[in-house]
Amino acid sequence: MTKPVTATKPRIVFRADGNSRIGLGHVVRSLALAEMLREDFECVFAIQAPEGPLQEQIRQTCQEIIVLPSSIPEEECFTHELATHLCCNDIVVLDGYAFKTHYQQFIKNKGCALVCIDDLHAWHFVADVVVSHVVGLKKEQFSVENYTQLYLGAAYALLRKEFLQEARFTSNKKKKVEVASVFICLGGADPENHTLQVLHQCTVKAPHLTYFVVVGAANKHKQSLLDYATTTGLTVWLLENLDVEQMLFYMKLADVAITSASSVAYEYLCTHGILYLLQTADNQADVYRYLIVHRLALPFEQFGETLTAEMQSQLRTNGSKLFDGLQQDRFLHIFRSLTRHENLRN
Repeated sequence: MTKPVTATKPRIVFRADGNSRIGLGHVVRSLALAEMLREDFECVFAIQAPEGPLQEQIRQTCQEIIVLPSSIPEEECFTHELATHLCCNDIVVLDGYAFKTHYQQFIKNKGCALVCIDDLHAWHFVADVVVSHVVGLKKEQFSVENYTQLYLGAAYALLRKEFLQEARFTSNKKKKVEVASVFICLGGADPENHTLQVLHQCTVKAPHLTYFVVVGAANKHKQSLLDYATTTGLTVWLLENLDVEQMLFYMKLADVAITSASSVAYEYLCTHGILYLLQTADNQADVYRYLIVHRLALPFEQFGETLTAEMQSQLRTNGSKLFDGLQQDRFLHIFRSLTRHENLRN
């Protein structure tokens, strides 16, 4: 009696880079997508020269890591770096500012289905699917092929499942006017040390509060943050390399948050909290503008000013409407469709 043949899962190759110099945003959100899909797909992560802690983080979600040699987009070898690692029936997900039209076309020429995660809409896409969770963007702002499918906005937010689950719950935040504690996260790596700049401002605006300051394993400025807190007497809990449950715990514990206009801002809004935003990079401009204009968050410059109960209620209500927690279902539908439509590979 012959054994039944076990069907193999379709393979997705995620391609993103991250380190202490460029930050970890692309890697984190690609891993969030992989987590949504890994029950139905074999998830492989391709990355240039990852540091040890980052490799471990990737292995917690993906079945395999492809370690690529370091190269820069200007080198010819960069375009072809995945050449020996791809099969024609793979789905490739690109997340990063180096993967422009020429790089995408090479993937398409290999016969792979291609998905691009984007927040700049700054070049032409030949991908089968473009995903942008930047709120407020319109399809007309993208240059794409006639077959390219666009999935835009908060409905396609690349957030970890714990936050998507939290977004479904009714807010249990304490509805109080007085603020006692603040959650601060300006990115896991924060190469420009924006966190220290924010603490300087907090010393002036609200030195009596308790600050939960989150940094990642790739952050090179931890000692400067500790030294500053000790020197000024500011009450700072420096929280390093938190897992998702710990991140969610401290977000919910804090009365308000100060974050960059990035995925961490979306994560905090899932907890129905009051958010102050700081734009720390050019690619955050669209998110920053939308969240401020639509009263989902306040600019960091207003931190320390008194908020009435009515203003707090409005911010919480607006933020609670942004995410419905159904992102995983949507992405599963998109990627299952890619495995069924062979014409996308031609």
